[in-house]
Amino acid sequence: RSSDLAAPSEATLGVARTAWLAARTPYGETEAFRFYEGPIDDADTGLEGQINAWPLDEVYIDYVQGSTRAGMVNDASIALSVDTLVAKNEAGGEKNIATGWHAIEFLLWGQDLSASGPGARPATDYTTGLNAERRKTYLSLVNGLLLDDLRTVRDAWADGAAYPTALLAEEPAEALRKILTGIGSLAGAELSGERMTVAYDNKDQEDEHSCFSDNTHADLLANARGIQNVWLGKLGSDDGVGLDELVAARDEALATRVTGELAAALRALEAIPQPFDQALSGADDAPGRVKVRAAIDALKKVATSLGEVATLLGITLNLE
Repeated sequence: RSSDLAAPSEATLGVARTAWLAARTPYGETEAFRFYEGPIDDADTGLEGQINAWPLDEVYIDYVQGSTRAGMVNDASIALSVDTLVAKNEAGGEKNIATGWHAIEFLLWGQDLSASGPGARPATDYTTGLNAERRKTYLSLVNGLLLDDLRTVRDAWADGAAYPTALLAEEPAEALRKILTGIGSLAGAELSGERMTVAYDNKDQEDEHSCFSDNTHADLLANARGIQNVWLGKLGSDDGVGLDELVAARDEALATRVTGELAAALRALEAIPQPFDQALSGADDAPGRVKVRAAIDALKKVATSLGEVATLLGITLNLE
């Protein structure tokens, strides 16, 4: 909030962090609607890379341990504006992230230098710290941009908007292909792969999804719930017709199996000890790593079974 940035304190920094954490869960559930060039990742207009790109090279934005004058915040030759941040996002390298959730996360928490908790950026970074006013400006700009981008995607899905109207008018098989591509790619290559296996193999907290806030565990759960929501046709107390019912009419055993595998994947994710970065450490038989591996395998099983669903429905999938 602009009022909080006008008078920063540890209390207002805490409020901002709490708001970021609360907003991540509903966003995470929407990632089941990616991977088929829908409104968020349309080849020409999609904003996903501006909204949720990662992993982020901290030194591109602000100071890090051992480099106190790093980043755009500390480079007075860069005139900070929304246009500048958009132009700088992923300029010169995919880790040169300037916008979105994780840029804000870094500006709120700072580097995670703790083995047992998240980053601990002090509120003085926004009051008496080096380039505090530029840091405040950067945070205000990137926060406003994220809100605008999220509204753009939301409005693209509104009743009567062009995209949902066109989707409903498509041949059922093509619409189903997109739906299955979204949840299959999220379960497989993205969630069990990029977001979990890479971090598991490298044992590097820099490879976890929300490494500054230690919110990765909640991120993973939200993603998996998003897949489950689409499969079951449910969101909270709203229960519509889901893919499970469509599949059950043709192969009840397969529908039951996928429903069970999704529930098992969520249980496996819930069982991973927090924080996620500490579960990555140790030998492969360490309890945390065993649970991470189990969750990865459970999600891969879901992705494989969704491929079987597509075959049953006469649909060819090219999963990410």
